[in-house]
Amino acid sequence: MKISSLRWWITGILVLASVLNYVDRTALAVAAKTIKDQLHLTDTQYGGITNAFLLAYTISYFLGGVITDRIGTRASFLISLCGWSVANMAHALARGFLDLAAFRFGLGLFEAIYFPAAMRGFTEWFRPVDRSKAVGLMLAGASFGAVIAPPLVSWMMGQPSLGWRGAFVITGAIGFVLVPVWLFLYRPPALHPYLTGAERDYLQLDAPSRTPARRASLPNLAEVLAYPASRVIIPARAITDASWYLLLFWLIKYLQSERGFSLQLVQYVAWIPFAAADVGAIFGGWLSSRLIAKGMPIVQARQRCMVGFALILPITLVAYLGNRAELILPPVRRHGGI
Repeated sequence: MKISSLRWWITGILVLASVLNYVDRTALAVAAKTIKDQLHLTDTQYGGITNAFLLAYTISYFLGGVITDRIGTRASFLISLCGWSVANMAHALARGFLDLAAFRFGLGLFEAIYFPAAMRGFTEWFRPVDRSKAVGLMLAGASFGAVIAPPLVSWMMGQPSLGWRGAFVITGAIGFVLVPVWLFLYRPPALHPYLTGAERDYLQLDAPSRTPARRASLPNLAEVLAYPASRVIIPARAITDASWYLLLFWLIKYLQSERGFSLQLVQYVAWIPFAAADVGAIFGGWLSSRLIAKGMPIVQARQRCMVGFALILPITLVAYLGNRAELILPPVRRHGGI
Protein backbone atom coordinates (compact mmCIF):
# COMPACT_ATOMS: atom_id res chain seq x y z
CA MET A 1 0.00 0.00 0.00
CA LYS A 2 1.24 3.48 -0.92
CA ILE A 3 -0.13 6.79 0.38
CA SER A 4 -0.11 9.75 -1.98
CA SER A 5 1.15 13.09 -0.55
CA LEU A 6 2.18 11.38 2.66
CA ARG A 7 4.03 14.45 3.90
CA TRP A 8 0.77 16.42 3.92
CA TRP A 9 -1.02 13.70 5.87
CA ILE A 10 1.76 13.91 8.43
CA THR A 11 1.40 17.69 8.43
CA GLY A 12 -2.31 17.23 9.15
CA ILE A 13 -1.50 15.18 12.26
CA LEU A 14 0.94 17.84 13.44
CA VAL A 15 -1.66 20.57 12.86
CA LEU A 16 -4.23 18.65 14.91
CA ALA A 17 -1.64 18.16 17.65
CA SER A 18 -1.03 21.91 17.64
CA VAL A 19 -4.75 22.53 18.05
CA LEU A 20 -4.91 20.18 21.04
CA ASN A 21 -1.70 21.61 22.48
CA TYR A 22 -3.26 25.06 22.68
CA VAL A 23 -6.71 23.91 23.73
CA ASP A 24 -5.08 22.22 26.71
CA ARG A 25 -2.90 25.18 27.69
CA THR A 26 -5.76 27.69 27.21
CA ALA A 27 -8.31 25.68 29.20
CA LEU A 28 -7.00 27.09 32.49
CA ALA A 29 -7.52 30.68 31.31
CA VAL A 30 -11.14 29.90 30.40
CA ALA A 31 -11.81 28.25 33.75
CA ALA A 32 -9.63 30.65 35.80
CA LYS A 33 -12.38 32.66 37.49
CA THR A 34 -14.38 29.57 38.43
CA ILE A 35 -11.28 27.75 39.73
CA LYS A 36 -10.16 30.79 41.69
CA ASP A 37 -13.55 31.05 43.37
CA GLN A 38 -13.78 27.36 44.21
CA LEU A 39 -10.19 26.87 45.34
CA HIS A 40 -9.94 30.32 46.97
CA LEU A 41 -6.91 31.42 44.96
CA THR A 42 -5.58 34.97 44.76
CA ASP A 43 -4.42 36.73 41.59
CA THR A 44 -0.86 36.32 42.85
CA GLN A 45 -1.33 32.57 43.18
CA TYR A 46 -2.89 32.39 39.71
CA GLY A 47 0.15 34.24 38.39
CA GLY A 48 2.40 31.73 40.16
CA ILE A 49 0.49 28.87 38.52
CA THR A 50 0.96 30.35 35.04
CA ASN A 51 4.63 31.00 35.79
CA ALA A 52 5.07 27.34 36.79
CA PHE A 53 3.97 26.44 33.27
CA LEU A 54 6.31 28.99 31.68
CA LEU A 55 9.28 27.92 33.79
CA ALA A 56 8.85 24.29 32.80
CA TYR A 57 8.22 25.33 29.20
CA THR A 58 11.47 27.32 29.08
CA ILE A 59 13.52 24.44 30.47
CA SER A 60 11.86 21.85 28.28
CA TYR A 61 12.19 23.82 25.06
CA PHE A 62 15.96 23.32 25.21
CA LEU A 63 15.81 19.79 26.59
CA GLY A 64 13.11 18.90 24.06
CA GLY A 65 15.51 19.69 21.24
CA VAL A 66 18.17 17.46 22.80
CA ILE A 67 15.66 14.64 23.34
CA THR A 68 14.36 14.90 19.79
CA ASP A 69 17.88 14.76 18.36
CA ARG A 70 18.61 11.69 20.46
CA ILE A 71 15.48 9.57 19.93
CA GLY A 72 13.99 11.01 16.75
CA THR A 73 10.71 12.63 15.77
CA ARG A 74 8.42 9.64 16.13
CA ALA A 75 9.24 8.79 19.74
CA SER A 76 9.64 12.38 21.00
CA PHE A 77 6.23 13.33 19.60
CA LEU A 78 4.63 10.39 21.43
CA ILE A 79 6.33 11.28 24.71
CA SER A 80 5.17 14.87 24.39
CA LEU A 81 1.57 14.11 23.38
CA CYS A 82 0.98 11.43 26.03
CA GLY A 83 2.76 13.42 28.73
CA TRP A 84 0.85 16.65 28.24
CA SER A 85 -2.47 14.80 27.88
CA VAL A 86 -1.97 13.10 31.26
CA ALA A 87 -0.84 16.36 32.88
CA ASN A 88 -3.90 18.17 31.55
CA MET A 89 -6.27 15.47 32.82
CA ALA A 90 -4.54 15.65 36.22
CA HIS A 91 -5.75 19.27 36.61
CA ALA A 92 -9.10 17.75 37.57
CA LEU A 93 -7.52 16.41 40.77
CA ALA A 94 -6.33 19.83 41.99
CA ARG A 95 -7.41 20.82 45.49
CA GLY A 96 -5.31 23.96 45.91
CA PHE A 97 -2.50 26.18 44.72
CA LEU A 98 0.36 23.67 45.00
CA ASP A 99 -1.56 20.92 43.19
CA LEU A 100 -2.47 23.18 40.32
CA ALA A 101 1.05 24.62 40.05
CA ALA A 102 2.54 21.11 39.95
CA PHE A 103 0.15 19.91 37.24
CA ARG A 104 0.75 23.09 35.27
CA PHE A 105 4.50 22.54 35.53
CA GLY A 106 4.02 19.04 34.12
CA LEU A 107 1.92 20.40 31.27
CA GLY A 108 4.64 22.88 30.28
CA LEU A 109 7.35 20.24 30.61
CA PHE A 110 5.74 17.95 28.03
CA GLU A 111 4.09 20.49 25.72
CA ALA A 112 7.38 22.19 24.91
CA ILE A 113 8.87 18.96 23.54
CA TYR A 114 6.25 18.92 20.80
CA PHE A 115 7.58 21.92 18.87
CA PRO A 116 11.18 20.72 18.40
CA ALA A 117 9.72 17.33 17.38
CA ALA A 118 7.38 18.95 14.86
CA MET A 119 10.14 21.13 13.41
CA ARG A 120 12.41 18.12 12.98
CA GLY A 121 9.54 16.31 11.28
CA PHE A 122 9.12 19.13 8.77
CA THR A 123 12.87 19.17 8.16
CA GLU A 124 12.78 15.46 7.36
CA TRP A 125 9.71 15.60 5.11
CA PHE A 126 9.89 18.96 3.29
CA ARG A 127 12.33 20.72 1.04
CA PRO A 128 13.33 24.22 2.24
CA VAL A 129 11.24 25.91 -0.45
CA ASP A 130 8.04 24.30 0.92
CA ARG A 131 8.88 24.07 4.61
CA SER A 132 7.53 27.45 5.73
CA LYS A 133 4.07 26.64 4.38
CA ALA A 134 3.91 23.48 6.48
CA VAL A 135 5.27 25.28 9.56
CA GLY A 136 2.75 28.09 9.00
CA LEU A 137 -0.10 25.58 9.02
CA MET A 138 1.21 24.03 12.22
CA LEU A 139 1.42 27.43 13.93
CA ALA A 140 -2.04 28.32 12.63
CA GLY A 141 -3.28 25.14 14.29
CA ALA A 142 -1.90 26.39 17.60
CA SER A 143 -3.72 29.70 17.27
CA PHE A 144 -6.88 27.89 16.18
CA GLY A 145 -6.70 25.87 19.38
CA ALA A 146 -6.75 29.15 21.32
CA VAL A 147 -9.72 30.26 19.19
CA ILE A 148 -11.90 27.23 19.90
CA ALA A 149 -10.87 26.75 23.54
CA PRO A 150 -13.17 29.47 25.00
CA PRO A 151 -16.42 28.19 23.47
CA LEU A 152 -15.47 24.52 23.83
CA VAL A 153 -14.29 24.65 27.45
CA SER A 154 -17.03 27.04 28.56
CA TRP A 155 -19.65 24.74 27.01
CA MET A 156 -18.18 21.74 28.84
CA MET A 157 -18.10 23.68 32.09
CA GLY A 158 -21.78 24.49 31.64
CA GLN A 159 -22.71 20.81 31.60
CA PRO A 160 -23.84 19.73 35.11
CA SER A 161 -22.17 16.35 34.73
CA LEU A 162 -18.77 17.85 33.83
CA GLY A 163 -17.93 21.23 35.31
CA TRP A 164 -14.38 22.54 35.07
CA ARG A 165 -12.86 19.27 36.28
CA GLY A 166 -14.61 17.24 33.61
CA ALA A 167 -13.53 19.77 30.96
CA PHE A 168 -9.87 19.12 31.81
CA VAL A 169 -10.36 15.36 31.69
CA ILE A 170 -12.02 15.41 28.27
CA THR A 171 -9.68 17.90 26.60
CA GLY A 172 -6.71 15.91 27.88
CA ALA A 173 -8.10 12.52 26.86
CA ILE A 174 -8.68 13.66 23.25
CA GLY A 175 -4.91 13.64 22.74
CA PHE A 176 -4.76 9.86 22.97
CA VAL A 177 -6.89 9.60 19.82
CA LEU A 178 -3.89 10.78 17.80
CA VAL A 179 -1.53 8.12 19.17
CA PRO A 180 -2.51 5.20 16.88
CA VAL A 181 -2.78 7.50 13.85
CA TRP A 182 0.73 8.84 14.47
CA LEU A 183 2.17 5.36 14.96
CA PHE A 184 0.60 4.27 11.68
CA LEU A 185 1.62 7.28 9.58
CA TYR A 186 5.01 8.45 10.81
CA ARG A 187 8.38 6.99 9.91
CA PRO A 188 11.57 8.66 8.68
CA PRO A 189 11.20 9.00 4.89
CA ALA A 190 13.97 6.54 4.09
CA LEU A 191 12.26 3.83 6.18
CA HIS A 192 8.63 4.52 5.30
CA PRO A 193 6.86 1.57 3.65
CA TYR A 194 3.96 3.67 2.30
CA LEU A 195 6.03 6.29 0.42
CA THR A 196 5.20 6.68 -3.27
CA GLY A 197 7.85 6.90 -5.94
CA ALA A 198 6.94 10.49 -6.76
CA GLU A 199 7.31 11.60 -3.16
CA ARG A 200 10.55 9.66 -2.80
CA ASP A 201 11.92 11.56 -5.80
CA TYR A 202 10.79 14.84 -4.23
CA LEU A 203 12.50 14.06 -0.94
CA GLN A 204 15.75 12.94 -2.56
CA LEU A 205 16.37 16.27 -4.28
CA ASP A 206 18.29 17.65 -1.33
CA ALA A 207 18.34 14.75 1.11
CA PRO A 208 21.78 15.47 2.59
CA SER A 209 20.72 18.96 3.75
CA ARG A 210 17.39 17.81 5.14
CA THR A 211 18.28 14.90 7.35
CA PRO A 212 19.61 16.12 10.71
CA ALA A 213 22.48 14.10 12.08
CA ARG A 214 22.21 12.77 15.62
CA ARG A 215 24.77 14.04 18.09
CA ALA A 216 26.87 11.67 20.11
CA SER A 217 26.83 14.04 23.12
CA LEU A 218 24.75 16.85 24.58
CA PRO A 219 25.09 20.12 22.64
CA ASN A 220 27.32 22.75 24.19
CA LEU A 221 25.25 25.80 25.14
CA ALA A 222 28.08 28.15 24.21
CA GLU A 223 28.20 26.49 20.79
CA VAL A 224 24.47 27.03 20.29
CA LEU A 225 24.67 30.68 21.35
CA ALA A 226 27.59 31.24 18.96
CA TYR A 227 25.22 31.07 16.00
CA PRO A 228 24.19 34.60 14.92
CA ALA A 229 20.60 33.39 14.50
CA SER A 230 20.46 32.34 18.15
CA ARG A 231 21.58 35.75 19.35
CA VAL A 232 18.78 37.37 17.36
CA ILE A 233 15.93 34.89 17.81
CA ILE A 234 16.26 34.35 21.58
CA PRO A 235 15.77 38.02 22.60
CA ALA A 236 13.11 38.45 19.90
CA ARG A 237 11.14 35.54 21.30
CA ALA A 238 11.53 36.92 24.82
CA ILE A 239 9.84 40.13 23.67
CA THR A 240 7.07 38.67 21.51
CA ASP A 241 6.23 35.70 23.75
CA ALA A 242 5.66 38.01 26.73
CA SER A 243 2.76 39.73 24.98
CA TRP A 244 1.48 36.45 23.55
CA TYR A 245 1.24 34.72 26.92
CA LEU A 246 -0.25 37.82 28.51
CA LEU A 247 -3.13 37.46 26.06
CA LEU A 248 -3.27 33.69 26.40
CA PHE A 249 -3.39 33.48 30.21
CA TRP A 250 -4.87 36.81 31.30
CA LEU A 251 -7.22 38.17 28.60
CA ILE A 252 -10.22 36.01 29.50
CA LYS A 253 -9.74 36.54 33.21
CA TYR A 254 -9.45 40.30 32.66
CA LEU A 255 -12.68 40.41 30.64
CA GLN A 256 -14.51 38.54 33.39
CA SER A 257 -13.03 40.20 36.46
CA GLU A 258 -12.59 43.79 35.26
CA ARG A 259 -15.14 44.16 32.45
CA GLY A 260 -17.93 42.02 33.86
CA PHE A 261 -18.12 39.54 30.98
CA SER A 262 -19.94 36.31 31.69
CA LEU A 263 -18.33 33.01 30.69
CA GLN A 264 -20.82 32.78 27.83
CA LEU A 265 -20.03 36.29 26.59
CA VAL A 266 -16.28 35.74 26.70
CA GLN A 267 -16.48 33.14 23.97
CA TYR A 268 -17.75 35.75 21.50
CA VAL A 269 -14.70 38.05 21.78
CA ALA A 270 -11.75 36.13 23.28
CA TRP A 271 -11.02 34.39 19.99
CA ILE A 272 -10.28 37.56 18.00
CA PRO A 273 -6.51 38.01 18.62
CA PHE A 274 -5.89 34.30 18.09
CA ALA A 275 -7.87 34.23 14.85
CA ALA A 276 -5.69 37.11 13.65
CA ALA A 277 -2.64 35.02 14.58
CA ASP A 278 -4.05 32.21 12.42
CA VAL A 279 -4.21 34.52 9.42
CA GLY A 280 -0.68 35.77 10.06
CA ALA A 281 0.78 32.27 10.44
CA ILE A 282 -0.71 31.00 7.19
CA PHE A 283 -0.01 34.17 5.21
CA GLY A 284 3.53 34.46 6.55
CA GLY A 285 4.35 30.88 5.59
CA TRP A 286 2.84 31.35 2.13
CA LEU A 287 4.61 34.66 1.53
CA SER A 288 8.01 33.30 2.55
CA SER A 289 7.65 30.29 0.25
CA ARG A 290 6.43 32.56 -2.55
CA LEU A 291 9.51 34.78 -2.31
CA ILE A 292 11.81 31.75 -2.32
CA ALA A 293 10.03 30.29 -5.36
CA LYS A 294 10.62 33.59 -7.19
CA GLY A 295 14.37 33.19 -6.66
CA MET A 296 15.02 35.09 -3.44
CA PRO A 297 17.61 33.43 -1.14
CA ILE A 298 15.99 31.51 1.71
CA VAL A 299 17.50 33.55 4.54
CA GLN A 300 16.64 36.86 2.87
CA ALA A 301 13.03 35.76 2.27
CA ARG A 302 12.61 34.76 5.91
CA GLN A 303 14.19 38.02 7.10
CA ARG A 304 11.97 40.21 4.94
CA CYS A 305 8.83 38.54 6.23
CA MET A 306 9.93 38.76 9.86
CA VAL A 307 10.94 42.43 9.64
CA GLY A 308 7.81 43.35 7.71
CA PHE A 309 5.47 41.78 10.24
CA ALA A 310 7.47 43.21 13.14
CA LEU A 311 6.92 46.72 11.76
CA ILE A 312 3.16 46.16 11.95
CA LEU A 313 3.25 45.53 15.71
CA PRO A 314 3.34 49.21 16.77
CA ILE A 315 -0.10 49.66 15.17
CA THR A 316 -1.59 47.67 18.04
CA LEU A 317 -0.11 50.17 20.51
CA VAL A 318 -1.63 53.09 18.60
CA ALA A 319 -5.02 51.37 18.60
CA TYR A 320 -4.73 50.77 22.34
CA LEU A 321 -3.84 54.37 23.10
CA GLY A 322 -6.84 55.72 21.20
CA ASN A 323 -8.54 58.34 23.35
CA ARG A 324 -5.76 57.96 25.95
CA ALA A 325 -3.36 59.86 23.69
CA GLU A 326 -3.95 63.01 25.78
CA LEU A 327 -2.02 61.31 28.59
CA ILE A 328 1.22 61.60 26.62
CA LEU A 329 0.50 64.66 24.39
CA PRO A 330 -0.85 67.47 26.64
CA PRO A 331 2.11 69.85 26.08
CA VAL A 332 1.73 69.55 22.30
CA ARG A 333 -1.99 70.28 22.46
CA ARG A 334 -1.57 73.32 24.70
CA HIS A 335 0.77 74.90 22.15
CA GLY A 336 -1.54 74.45 19.21
CA GLY A 337 -0.05 71.20 18.00
CA ILE A 338 -1.89 68.03 17.10
